[in-house]
Amino acid sequence: GQYTDVRLCAAPHLPDRRRTERLLPALSGLPLPGRSRPPTQALFDEDHFPKAMLTGKKAHQAFLKGARERVPLLKAKGRVSLEMVLPYPPGITVLEPGEVWTDEALSYFLFLQKYKSAFPDFSPEILGVHGKEAEPYVWVLKNQKEGS
Repeated sequence: GQYTDVRLCAAPHLPDRRRTERLLPALSGLPLPGRSRPPTQALFDEDHFPKAMLTGKKAHQAFLKGARERVPLLKAKGRVSLEMVLPYPPGITVLEPGEVWTDEALSYFLFLQKYKSAFPDFSPEILGVHGKEAEPYVWVLKNQKEGS
């Protein structure tokens, strides 16, 4: 295809054959013209910005007072985040304290968890998502009904 030359040029520079075998299929899955948008695209569309249920100050106070609950990342949708959540690099905040976990934010961080497993040497640090890669969790507002 259009990117064959790029793949062939990149492969000899990788440290070992197994990484090459994992990298090439990942590169072929990158968004191309006519394919769906990358997972980050919707994060920056104003229509998809997360709803703020609390101010950052109130979210921080709730965290400090113990009005927090540790939930698996997979169950974060609709819950109010009590921490800033961002990958570094690039260091752009995806969720502020007090904002609701959206489908887009959840999809993005689940994608990053898969990426970290596949390419540990190239993975970003993720602030606000804690725990082992197999069991990531986040801190959310306690006693909050989903979606409220």
